[in-house]
Amino acid sequence: LLRRLGCSRRRVRKAIHAAANLVPAACFVALCGVREPATATALLTVAICFASLSHSACMANILDLTAGSAAHAGLLMGVANTVGTFPGIMANLITGRMLGGGHDGRQHWEHVFGLGVAVYIAGLVVYLRYAQGRPIFGGAEASTCKGPH
Repeated sequence: LLRRLGCSRRRVRKAIHAAANLVPAACFVALCGVREPATATALLTVAICFASLSHSACMANILDLTAGSAAHAGLLMGVANTVGTFPGIMANLITGRMLGGGHDGRQHWEHVFGLGVAVYIAGLVVYLRYAQGRPIFGGAEASTCKGPH
């Protein structure tokens, strides 16, 4: 839809990535005050659904960077997935530390969600600042990419 309105590929991807970061961040802020399990479940579901939109921006950007070169795309995708696995591992350890360290016996989920908000906002700022979608490996742009950038 955005492409039909004349928006560039880069602008469309940045808009999608913005939604993929801002909506989950807003859900995490809302979760800090929620006490009902059904509401918390709904907010987490919305956050996860919108966070998944980032794949349509970030993963597609890898194909742009490699100009459709299968060898370069596979290598860059492997590096991105390897680097991206580390935060997932660390998140479990950090969350355990944050929740297990309360001296008053309470679990402070607002700290966990606050850290999540910070990560979403930092990721958005970096993507908006540096994502370009121009080929850096493999020469000319792939023939499968049509239209303005």
